[in-house]
Amino acid sequence: MNQSRQSSSRSSMPASMIGGAAVVGVILVGLLLWAVTALLGRPAGSSPAPAAMGASTAAVSPKAPLSLDPVGTPTRVPAGRSPLAQAGEDLSKPLPAEVLAPKSNPASNGSSVGKAVAEPEKPAVPGVIPYTEAGKYVGQEVTVEGRIVDTSLIPRDQVCFLNFEKYNRGSTAFYTIIFREAMGSWPQSPEKHFLNQTIRVKGKVFEHKGRAQIRVYDGSQIQIVE
Repeated sequence: MNQSRQSSSRSSMPASMIGGAAVVGVILVGLLLWAVTALLGRPAGSSPAPAAMGASTAAVSPKAPLSLDPVGTPTRVPAGRSPLAQAGEDLSKPLPAEVLAPKSNPASNGSSVGKAVAEPEKPAVPGVIPYTEAGKYVGQEVTVEGRIVDTSLIPRDQVCFLNFEKYNRGSTAFYTIIFREAMGSWPQSPEKHFLNQTIRVKGKVFEHKGRAQIRVYDGSQIQIVE
C-alpha cells in the first residue's frame, strides 16, 4: 500500500513542475509581446525615449526662427545642416547663432565718440630755415641758420645760451642751449666762440616757455657759416 502511494507521488511531481514552467513561459511571452507592441505602436511625434532626449533636444532645426541677441541684432542658428549629430560631433550644447545684420559702429552714428581726431599736418622741412621760422617746426629735426647777437654762460649749471635776438622775445624768439656734454668741442668757450658769428645748428626743435629752442649735446650739431 505504501509502495503504491510513493510511486504515484513520484509520477505526479514532474507533471506539476512542467505546468508551473509553462505558466511562467506564457507570462514572459506576454510581457515581451506587450513591450514590442508598445514600441511599434508609438504614434509619430510622441516624446522620444529618455536615452535619446539629450541628443534630440540639443539638435537645432535648420528652419529655426529668428531671435534677437542682447543688443537687438537679428540672429539665427546655422542652416543647411542635418539636425542629427554627425560623427564625432558634440551636441551637448546648443549650436551658436550667426549674426544676420552687422552691429552698429558707435563711430558711424554721427557723433564724435570713437572718431579719430586728425592731427594737423606739419610743414615739410626745407634744407635750411631762418631762425625766425623755427617755431613752426616744433617736434621736428631741422637745420636753423642765424647770427648770434648775445650769449650767456652759466658755470654752475655748465650750460651756455646762444641767442639769435637781443631780448629773445616774441613769436620769432629762438635760441640754442649748449649742455656740458658739448662744452669742450671748440678752441674756446662757446659764449666767446660763437658771439657775432652766423651759425647753423641742427637738432630737434623744442618749445620752452613760449620760445623755440634746439638743444646741443654734441659739438657737431653747430657749424659756423663762413
